[in-house]
Amino acid sequence: MDRLKAKLAARKNPASMPIYANTVTAKVTLPRFEIDSTINGRTIITILQSLGVTDAFDPTHADFSSICEGALAISDIVQNTHIEVNEHGVRAAAYTGIAVAGAAPQWGREITFTVDRPFMYALMTRDRLPLFVGAVRNL
Repeated sequence: MDRLKAKLAARKNPASMPIYANTVTAKVTLPRFEIDSTINGRTIITILQSLGVTDAFDPTHADFSSICEGALAISDIVQNTHIEVNEHGVRAAAYTGIAVAGAAPQWGREITFTVDRPFMYALMTRDRLPLFVGAVRNL
């Protein structure tokens, strides 16, 4: 795999690569599988800092004034991925979460909202464009 990645990286025009010279049609069988992966926040922060992103993690130097008030800095990052392959196809999802200590607004009294029947959901952008829309039918 490492040799293939090196060959791919070395070529500027993928169509000229020998790997495409003898194309064939293949029937592939593989087992069903699911993989979940989490990248440790400390690892992500270390990588970002090694790339020069340092001020965002330092409360004395971080400047998020264009999106919030007050002196805030990134305190943690988490990244998770999930992939599932089965006879119906492939489903995959990924997310990155960034924690900023003290950034959550203080709300009023707490209420309990119990969802105990089928419902629809929509995850939308700030422009009100739907990213994910679905229904939960079986609880």
